[in-house]
Formats: sequence, structure tokens, C-alpha cells
Amino acid sequence: MNKAIFIFFALVFKANLFAQIQVNEVIYFDYDKSTLATQAAETLEKLYNKIQSNKVGSINITGHTDADGMENYNLDLAKARINTVFEYFKAKGVDEQQIRLQFYGESKPIAENKSEQGKKINRRVEIAFEIPNKKQEKITKEDFEKQPQKFVILRNKDTMLTCNEGTILKIYASSLVSKNGDKKDNDSVTISVREYYKISDMLLANLSTTSNRNLLETGGMVNIIATDENDTLQLEKGKTIQISFPTNKREDNMQLFSGIWDNNHINWRPHLIEGIDKVPQPGENTGKAVTQWVDIKSRSYPKFTGGQLELDKFISKNLKYPEQAQKLGVQGVVYVSLIINELGKIKAPKVVKSVTSELDSAALDLVRKMPDWLPVKENGKSISSDYLLRIVFKLDEDSPYSAVGYKEAFEKSFGDTNMQQVNSGNLMYYVFSSTTLGWINCDRFLEINPKINFAVKVEHDIESIKIVFNRFKAIMDVSVVNGTHTFENVPKGEKITIVAIKRVEGKPFLAVKETETSTKVENELVFQPVTMEMLKTEMRKLDKLN
Repeated sequence: MNKAIFIFFALVFKANLFAQIQVNEVIYFDYDKSTLATQAAETLEKLYNKIQSNKVGSINITGHTDADGMENYNLDLAKARINTVFEYFKAKGVDEQQIRLQFYGESKPIAENKSEQGKKINRRVEIAFEIPNKKQEKITKEDFEKQPQKFVILRNKDTMLTCNEGTILKIYASSLVSKNGDKKDNDSVTISVREYYKISDMLLANLSTTSNRNLLETGGMVNIIATDENDTLQLEKGKTIQISFPTNKREDNMQLFSGIWDNNHINWRPHLIEGIDKVPQPGENTGKAVTQWVDIKSRSYPKFTGGQLELDKFISKNLKYPEQAQKLGVQGVVYVSLIINELGKIKAPKVVKSVTSELDSAALDLVRKMPDWLPVKENGKSISSDYLLRIVFKLDEDSPYSAVGYKEAFEKSFGDTNMQQVNSGNLMYYVFSSTTLGWINCDRFLEINPKINFAVKVEHDIESIKIVFNRFKAIMDVSVVNGTHTFENVPKGEKITIVAIKRVEGKPFLAVKETETSTKVENELVFQPVTMEMLKTEMRKLDKLN
């Protein structure tokens, strides 16, 4: 009998200061079983401790099965599973009058029942209850922290995960290892994901969109953590995780950034290839692809026979943009390392930064079709050199693959299960491959001139102050000099909203002001006392800006 795969869809906290905290949990059962496996019992024990330490009202328990067997049999099996959970809580002393039971059998699947993995996900019992939220005078970072969505997967299988807000992760088999390189291919791994697509969520998490004080426009942020029990995992060297960020409108020049926290501020660094100090800027769009080479070891570089013009002609004639990737709107940059030997022949081409397997293969096919190059010469003698070839796949603006075509192809490429969990309005994606986990941002640099320093001066100590741009999804953090909060390298004349939080006698006060960036010092912020509920409400209003 197969062991159950447990997927914890987060202890989801929806907090209001004087309202309730909603707790949702899911446990999974073995095939044709209604008894608790060890991990399910541990989860129920944690839930009981939470119930015991809080004044919990009703507890809703709902049972489901996969589609194997007869419908009536599955109804009975679902009922047996919720009774198991009911008896567990009852034996712990929970008042049975608090517990509400429902069972649906196979009628409400959350995964397709054609695969064993899908069936495992459907063999579930859902538990939901509310905890009164205690009034707090002090607002802490934990109050703002977004609770993660958690998945438990098998390390030795390719796994596609669809998150609550539409992010899709593809985690490849045997790609996760401990810091000492240990692989346990038969073990389960917990993947924790936090998604940040709304301005309010970003502000509440103290996030901003700058890279070394240069302004970025974000297409979404995620925080991905992989653990094996208490051991934090990382991607094995040379392995990647594929991340698809949902968007209503695809923008040019989006790329991946990694977030580094320092003194409660986050700085986003462009994803670079390991061993490469500088990634070249994109070349001119040809409608198919663009190539540029980067010299890795030597000062000179090999040349394509006939020069750049002939290389462009070769690319235009020989590069094959996979049709399926075009239909899905998949674009990106594939980096191929290669050796040009002393005879000018290409040796050992290898993808060192991936986009998708289809684009990777297309890039390698292009390289393998290339004629001999002119090798590097040193002291008049031809030598072998290492090089990096950058191949940009980008669709023309007038590409026939519209959002409708993308939607249709996307729906065919992913199963019904994933589509049920994705907002139908977000069926366009930025698709990237990342060599790291942790804080990942889909961004592009905003080069809007002229730039100025925009200053805000206040009399009291400020706990947090940021500016939100009305025209694009960007949040800027601040530098403090002599009591003046200065936002550096800000586009001039942009409509913005200032968001500031301070404390008076330990109680939080909020100021929100719409204005325009200029060289004039802003010193007219009006602070009002707020509760946690009021603070979150004000943050959510900013989601309408872009």
C-alpha cells in the first residue's frame, strides 16, 4: 500500500484586529483507508493544541475520496475518514457540539483522477475553524508576515505545483540537496511558498522594488523555501527550478532578481550565471532571437566567419523558435557555454542558464549547425578559448499568438487540476528558470529620466516610510540623513503615494498622502492612529493604483 503524500495547503491566517483568524488544514489518507498515518496524527495534534489554547467556535470537518470504486462506497469511505478525525478530537476532550461534519465522496476532486498522484491529493479531509484575534497595542513584523502555502512532494519525481495566487513551480526530480550535498531520493520534501503580487502585501511585508537604489517595476515576488525536517535544502549545482509568474499584461525586458535582506531592507540583485561577473545587455530585437557573446577567460574573442552581419543572417535562417513555446508566449534568454578550439571548431556546447527544455534544445541545435569560427590568436598562434553565447528568444509584437491563443494552449498543456486553481484572468505568464531558492522577483529596470532626489521631512521617528508609484508597480525604500528621508534616483514628475508609519507612546499612527515627485521637500504628512484592521484596509486601497 502506498504511503499517503501530505500536502499542507498552509495554515492560512486571514487576520483582522477585532475579528477572527481563519485556520484551514488538509490531511491525506492512504488508498482505501480511513485510519490515520503518523504524519496525519502529528498534524491533528498541532491543530488540537491550537484549539485547546484558544476560544474556538465551530470546527468544520469535510471528507473526500478519489474516484476509484463505486460512488456509494466512496461516500461511505469519506464518512469513515471524517469520523476518524471526529473521534480523534472527541477523545482529546473537544466538545462534540463544536464539530460539524460533511462528506462528499468523489464528487469534489481538486486533482484529476487519472494519475496516482492526483488520486493521492483527492484522498483528503479538510479541517477549518476560527480563532479569535487578540487585540494588540504593538504592531510587529509577525503581524504583517504572510503565511506560507506548504506542499509536501517526493524528491525523486518531477513535480508541478500551482500556488494560490497563480504562481506555477516546476521542481525537477533529484534537484534538491542539503547544504552538504546529501541526496535522499525517496524522502519527502516540504516546499513553502509566499506570493506577493499586490502592493498591499508587499508593503505589509516591508518589501520594495529597488536594485542598488535603482528603481524596478515588479511582475511579482515569491519566497520559496525547501526543507527536509529541520534541514534547509538548496538546488544542486547545475540544477534549476522553473517559475511561472502570472500577469494580465506581459512587459518587455523582465528578468529574475534575488533578494538579499540587510538591516530590515531588501535589495534585489539580477540573476547572474555562476562564474560570470557581468551579463551583457540585450541586443537588438530581430523578432526571433538575438545573440551576443561574452569572453570568459581571454581579452579577445573568436569571430563568426564574415562578421556580425553574417552571424545575424545565419541566426535568421537557422534558429527554430519552437511552435509550442510561441503559443504559450514563452520568452527568455538561454546561455550556452562552448569552446572554440584552435581550429575554430565548436566543442562541448552546454546550456548553463535554462529557460525551458524546448528553448534550451532550440539554442543547442542552432549552435550545432554553426560553421567553424575564427579562433582567438595569442602571439600569432591560434588557441582554444571558452565562451558564453547568449541567445534571446522574443516574440514580435505582432505575433499571431494572441492572449486567446496563449490561453488555449496553456489550458491544454496543464491539467484540469492546475487550471482549477488559477485565476482565469491571469493566463499569461513570465516563465523563468532559477538556479536559487529564497526571495525571487520578476522585475525590469525603469529607466525614466530625468531623475531627482525626493525628500520627506517629519518631526517624529518614523518606523517605516515608502513611496508607491501610481503609474507602474514599484515601491521605493528610503535612506535617512539627518532626520530627512531621501528617496534617491526617483523619476521626476511621477504621481506617487507616500505611506508612513510612526509610533506615539507605543501606538501606531499612519500617514498616506498622494503627491508628485519633485525637488521640493515634503513636510506635510498627517498621521492618524490606526488599528491593525484599519492599517490593512488602507494598504489594500493602494492595490487599485496599478
